[in-house]
Amino acid sequence: MMVNVGGMVLPIDSIRPISIFVDGKFTGHAMTSPYSSVQPGLHLQAGDHEFEFKCDGFAPTKAKLTVLPNQCTQNLIVKMTKEAEKNTGKLIDSARRSAASEKAKVEIAK
Repeated sequence: MMVNVGGMVLPIDSIRPISIFVDGKFTGHAMTSPYSSVQPGLHLQAGDHEFEFKCDGFAPTKAKLTVLPNQCTQNLIVKMTKEAEKNTGKLIDSARRSAASEKAKVEIAK
């Protein structure tokens, strides 16, 4: 009897394998392609859990979810950000700070 267990379905839309961690522990991979699909269903104790998703080319993504009891199935949808977008944002922000710093130096020198 699994009264204190909830279900999770992780709908995955990726050609690359995604590593899934629950509460800091690796639980497996998920992947879909035009030819096959691996979408894990997890059985977890009811309560709060932290999920982390890792995939080559993407920034690691974390999400928290409270799993409901009585074998209730929940879906967790997570959007992952491409590493290039993440790095580009950092470069732009760094360039803005540098430009602001140069402007401040010029104004102080006057």
